[in-house]
Amino acid sequence: MKEFISTTDQSETAALTEESRPLRSRKLSRAHFLRIASAAGLGIGAVVVGRNLTPARAAVKRAKVNTPILSCVQVAQGYVEIEVCASAGPDATGLPAGFSLQSMTQGELIANGGWYESDDPRLCKASFSGEAFASRYDLTPGECVTVRMGDLLLDNGVSTNCSDALMCDTTYVFRAFGHGNSVFNRSDFTTDVFCTTAPCDGRVICTSPWCFWAGHFPASAGCSTPPVVDYPWPVTSLTLGSINYSICELVSILNSNLFSTPNALILIARELIAVKLNIARGADGSAVTQAKSDADAVIGSLVVPPVGDGFIAQTSSTAALIESLGDYNYGRTGPGACPDGAAQCDLD
Repeated sequence: MKEFISTTDQSETAALTEESRPLRSRKLSRAHFLRIASAAGLGIGAVVVGRNLTPARAAVKRAKVNTPILSCVQVAQGYVEIEVCASAGPDATGLPAGFSLQSMTQGELIANGGWYESDDPRLCKASFSGEAFASRYDLTPGECVTVRMGDLLLDNGVSTNCSDALMCDTTYVFRAFGHGNSVFNRSDFTTDVFCTTAPCDGRVICTSPWCFWAGHFPASAGCSTPPVVDYPWPVTSLTLGSINYSICELVSILNSNLFSTPNALILIARELIAVKLNIARGADGSAVTQAKSDADAVIGSLVVPPVGDGFIAQTSSTAALIESLGDYNYGRTGPGACPDGAAQCDLD
């Protein structure tokens, strides 16, 4: 009499029989293979499909930091204040590494058919690192900070290629992206934000020489030497070369004793200060664009006395540069001299 074996018993018996057969003489099922591969450590990195190895797991892709939020909060003739905020919410990343701002005029945007390439020197770029010591640009979710483009405060973490004042009555376009770090990739760009500087009504379109600015500055700046005339400046700081100077530091340079040393750095710096102040006040600077750029390049990272101890020997090339800058300030080139700047400066 044949023994009755249930379907379940038959399956178990077949499985046991299959398990008991030598490995090389039996056909491996997919389940058997994966069990063996896992025991050998192969199942972690790859599985066999035909003859090709394919990754079992895709590499983990880092998320992007949230895109900043931009808005115009205040404008003047020479600057635009931009508020930069980190997105809020339970899953918000903040802007832990800071952000970068880019800008150009609306006219440039239209003429170029879009934004300049990132390496184009015509593109204004400012970086606000959240990882610098004592930086205020490490924004937590929902936190905001205001920056003044055209009168930029170069505090910890800030660098820029465009520190000059903006043009009055001009529409600028701004965009930003959040910096990446070891946790997040950089964000996408924000949408374009358009801001128009204040009208040019009342601007001074003529130029004044360096000695005018040496005695005409705001008393509110609190400089050790009071001004001859309490006169508002269009900026709160200027960059000469790659170094930023406060109003009082600029005044000290303008009033340096030039008889003490034949230092061309001071001569270049005082003319460059006047050039930048005249342009920020409203004068057309197109006639002095090249000389201004050359002066910044020559000064570089040197710190001008008496703020620092930088030195440049007087040569024919420095003399020519000083003359080009002075011609603009005295009105021999450019829009012309203001009545208060007609006389020659002392020590000139």
